Amino acid sequence: MGNSFSGGVRFDGTAPRAGVGQGTALGGNRFQGTDANARLNASGIRVNPHGDWYHGTWHGNWNVAANHVWSDHPGALIAGTALWGRYRIANRFGYYGGYLNPFVTVGDDGDGIVSYADPLGDVSSDRDSSDALGQPVGDETPDDAALLPGPPAPGEAEFEAARNAFFSGDLDAALTQVNESLKSLPNDAAVHEFRSLVLFAQGKYRDASAGVYAVLAVGPGWDWTTLVGLYPSVSVYTDQLRALETWMKQNVQLPEGHFLLAYHYLTQGHNDAALRQFKQTLELTPNDAVVKQYIAMLAGTATPAGVTPSTTVTADAKTPAVVIAPEQILGEWKADGSRGEEYHLTLTADSLFQWTYARGGKTETVNGSYSLDGDSLALQPAGGGVMVARLTSPSDDAFHFTMLGGDDNDPGLEFRK
Repeated sequence: MGNSFSGGVRFDGTAPRAGVGQGTALGGNRFQGTDANARLNASGIRVNPHGDWYHGTWHGNWNVAANHVWSDHPGALIAGTALWGRYRIANRFGYYGGYLNPFVTVGDDGDGIVSYADPLGDVSSDRDSSDALGQPVGDETPDDAALLPGPPAPGEAEFEAARNAFFSGDLDAALTQVNESLKSLPNDAAVHEFRSLVLFAQGKYRDASAGVYAVLAVGPGWDWTTLVGLYPSVSVYTDQLRALETWMKQNVQLPEGHFLLAYHYLTQGHNDAALRQFKQTLELTPNDAVVKQYIAMLAGTATPAGVTPSTTVTADAKTPAVVIAPEQILGEWKADGSRGEEYHLTLTADSLFQWTYARGGKTETVNGSYSLDGDSLALQPAGGGVMVARLTSPSDDAFHFTMLGGDDNDPGLEFRK
């Protein structure tokens, strides 16, 4: 059974499936791929903020629709809400919709730097989305332009030091540096994914799984080229993977071994092996929404088993079950969350909203526009994205608010005047 070769490695010595990595680095900072780290600059060009080491994700294994935006017709029904975008937008609103990382102990605030009890937020809040991330050169059109890299974002120097330390085998220094990087880049999925890789290399599998879970909840993981490029040789990675496989066989009752192996097999493109491990994970973490989503995608099914179809508004829906008049929801509303949060929602007659939430001494405010269609309320922040919720008909100055496409265990919010 071979364990080192140019194409990659897996538990049975076979190479990763060709074509797994669908993102490609083009012209320096130019990036083509669909993942949580690439973004558009002010010229509308998709850019890669991480540089040449980052080559994209394995998203090409399937097509998953992103969140639909109200676009030119803000009253149109949403045709489903993808789990990846759902958790990011929910984080911006302080609404966790049943998100529960099974590898985080309840009440655990991490090491003071990183806690995965809540989903990752919008990466755009960590970085400047201006042309500094990548600029067309000369008179070339954006589609053909080479891009000049902009100045490094805060935290990037520490992240580079972490990668260099990891490459040289100094795992403690790598963890220290990536933790420093996350102080400036707390929502960057690639940085969290790297941190989880360091923990995996250290044999801290539950901690590594907690980070990977948070990453996979908001987007696909790295492709094989990106992962293996962080190592001095494939054999180093192989030894670490073998150690995880051995540990999993000795601890088959623990979900973290199965989950972490599923992630690594998926990164290598071995979808069948990944699916088996995700199914083992689900047996140990019943009804987990993230694991169900990956099982559904790998198995080619549209809806994971156990997810109630009624939580998704389909494109064919003609008449909402409840039709709420706009004037019924105007005004100021308050709600208490299940984790001690306090929410304030103001809806005005000119279709503007203000959402404020407070938790643990932290207060955040989101402003934007809203649209009401039947019993579906869309809150679109000024910075982009959309939170879509289903409302009950207001009665006695109260209505129930549940995020569209939410998990089965999402209690929602009871808003009252």
